[in-house]
Order: sequence, then C-alpha cells, then structure tokens
Amino acid sequence: MMDADTRSRYKVWVWKKIFRRVIVPSVLLLTLLIGSIFGLRMINNDNEDADDVEEGLLDQPAVSIVPTYQDFDFSIYNENEIVEVDPAYLNSYLVLINKVFRLPENFSPQNLVVPEVFSAWGHDNTNHRLRETAARALEDMFRAAYEDGGLTLWITSGYRTFEDQADTYRYFVDTHGLEEAENMSARPGHSEHQTGLVADVTAASVGALLVEEFSNAPEGVWLRENAHRFGFIIRYPDGRMDLTGFGYEPWHIRYVGIEAATYIFENDIVLEQYIFPHPKWEQP
Repeated sequence: MMDADTRSRYKVWVWKKIFRRVIVPSVLLLTLLIGSIFGLRMINNDNEDADDVEEGLLDQPAVSIVPTYQDFDFSIYNENEIVEVDPAYLNSYLVLINKVFRLPENFSPQNLVVPEVFSAWGHDNTNHRLRETAARALEDMFRAAYEDGGLTLWITSGYRTFEDQADTYRYFVDTHGLEEAENMSARPGHSEHQTGLVADVTAASVGALLVEEFSNAPEGVWLRENAHRFGFIIRYPDGRMDLTGFGYEPWHIRYVGIEAATYIFENDIVLEQYIFPHPKWEQP
C-alpha cells in the first residue's frame, strides 16, 4: 500500500506519462490533420480562382494587333520592311502594290487583252494591254466620256513586265536623278502596271503627254469626276504622297471595281486607306 504522499506523486507521474505519450501526439496529429484539410481547401480555392480567371479570359474576345495604314511608311523604300504580296492575292482587283508591297518578279496576270480604245501610240501596241475586266471597263469609260461631252481620251500605257518597269525606272533615274526618280517612277516589282489593272490616260489637249496640266483639261476633269463609275480611281491624288509614295499623277488610273472605287471617291481616301480600314485588316 502506498501512502498518501507516494500515491499523489504517482498520479502526477502517470498524468505526465499520459500527457507525453497520448495527449501531445494526439494534439500534434489533430493539428496536422486540420492543417492538411485547410491547405487542401486553400489549394482548391486557388485552383478555382485560377479557373475563374482562365474562364474570364476565355470569355473575352481575342485581342490581336492588326495593322492600319498609319503603321506603315509608304512614302519610302525600306528594304527591311518590304513585303512580297501573298500569291493568294495576286489576281485580286484590290491587290495593294506600293513602296512596301512588292510583286514577284515572275508574276504576269492572266487574260491580258488590248482594249478597243483610242491610243496615243497605235492601237495594236501590246504595252496597252490590260486584264480583260479592266479593259472592258476602260472601253465603257472612254465611250461615256465621248457621249457625255464629246471628250476623247487616249491610253498611253497599260501592262508592263518586271523587266519593262526596270527599264522605265532606270530611265527616270538617269534623267532626273535617284531622289526625284523615286517619287516619279516605281522600282521594278513595285509598279501597279505589272498587275494589268492600270492605264495611263491622256488627251490631245495636253499634247498626249503625261503632265499635271491634264488635271485641268476638260478630259482630266471628267476623268477625275467619273472614273469611279466604271471601277477606276485616280491612284495618286494631289497632296497624298505621304500615303501613296508618289506625286500627283492625274493620268494614272487603277481598276479596283465599282464598289471600291465609289467608296474611295466619295470618302476622298486613297487605296492604302481603303485596304487598311481600322482596326480590321485583311489584304484582299
């Protein structure tokens, strides 16, 4: 039999032993269990938040940077920024050719024909060829000019090969110097004449020359005000060299189709602005 003092010390020892061997481990285990449960919930919440964010992003429209005409400098040739036209667009009536966009050297349009119009250099001149749709539209326009006001328009130039344009460009460089020639004649591959959609037009009133004075001649005035009715635009208007890259050429008309030509005429814009509407763009 233990005396009261011994029994009291024994009880204390037992409780200490129980505390060390049972209670402490139990508390630690419970703490770990609670911590694990809480941690899992935190992870799930984080995942849910991440899912919510991802779903929110997916719900948003895709944001893509698309170019506008203001993102390009069409006024100069920059070898690091020149883009060869995608073959899918080569036969489009809206294919954009300028100091940035270039045609392949071997490109030649299909269905080139000599339009039945008055020519400054002889009717059978192959340099007057145009793509058939443009040729027929040119015939209609020349006929209308005569029927409307007795005006006779002449064609001086149509389709040019890459090699033809190289010769033309070299001539301007030789006669005017490189700096001035860059604003007067396109480098080979950068000429719209290679598309078969362009005609240079003049009249007897300006001596069959390609000069700015043509814009004030009756034929030039009529052309400027009516070309869109037949699908043509004055490609290089006055004061737009920063956008087109070339000085004023009232004689240089480009076929783009009646709808596009009418929009360009009525909104007083150039082809670059029509091709690059903001913010959506796709090279037609």
